[in-house]
This record gives sequence, C-alpha cells and structure tokens, in this order.
Amino acid sequence: MTGNPNHLARSGEWSPAVWHCLPAAGSWVSRNKGRFPAAGKQWHTALVAVGLLLAGLGGCGEKGPPLGRVSGTIALGGRPLADAAVEFQPEQGGAPSHGTTDAQGRYELIYLPGQPGALLGSHRVSISTYRRLSNADGTTTVVPEGVPPQYNEDSTLVREVKPGRNTIDFEL
Repeated sequence: MTGNPNHLARSGEWSPAVWHCLPAAGSWVSRNKGRFPAAGKQWHTALVAVGLLLAGLGGCGEKGPPLGRVSGTIALGGRPLADAAVEFQPEQGGAPSHGTTDAQGRYELIYLPGQPGALLGSHRVSISTYRRLSNADGTTTVVPEGVPPQYNEDSTLVREVKPGRNTIDFEL
C-alpha cells in the first residue's frame, strides 16, 4: 500500500490514518464497499481525497504548530494596566495571539479558541486600551487610547516566545 489516494481507492485498501479523523465516513465506506461499481470508485476516490485534505488541514494528529504558553503582567507608569488588548504578531508570519489584561494587569495569550499560547519565535507586540463599545440603546461609546503609540500602532516592542512556559512582563 502506498500513500497515493488513487492507489487506496483502486485497491480497496483504506488507511486508518485517513479515516481516524472521519470515523463515520470510514465505517460507511467499509460497510458499502463493492456496492457501487464504476461511479462508486469515483466516490471512493473523492472520499479519500477529502479525508486527506482534512488531515492536512490539521483536523487530526497534532493540534497545529508548536506553541509556547505566554502570560505576564503589564504596567503603565508603575500601575497595573487593566482592560488592555495584547497582541503578539509573529515576525516570521503566521496567526497572531491575543489576550486581555485583568484589573491587576495580568494577561494570558490565546492562539486559537481552546489553544493557549503563541507561535514560537520573535513577535512584534502591540498593547492598546482603545475600544468601541456598543450600548443597549444602539449608540457606541469609544474608550480612548491610553497607551503611547510606540506600544501599539507604532510598536517598538519585540519579544521572543520559547517552548514551554514564558512569563513576559511589560513596564510601559
């Protein structure tokens, strides 16, 4: 057996690596093997191709790229900075990680929902208190930026995220 999806479809061999992401589809194909002549082979090829595509998109196996856990505190003028948005944008490219500070200025980064951390490597960091809030009456309240531009829109902050736990504090 080879990793070629066309070989799998022609030979009738189904790789557990492909189907462990799609157990229901895999068992359906196993139960219905041989019931679909020529059109069925095309259907099998399509199912295998979709399975491989989903496996390649990170739907199974490892849960995405390696991440480092990142938390810390942010202070502005010696006082904890509450309700600030924190963004770590990887300098080598990739999805950013985000967090929000609590009343004590503590934050923890989230890469994706359910995946705490940030990509490994160097990041440009942005910290901002600017927000637009929607009110119940339909109006919008703007919370002005309380952090100097060199820490947000013109950020000069760069930090390295390493494997494992990272405590990265900022005194602005």
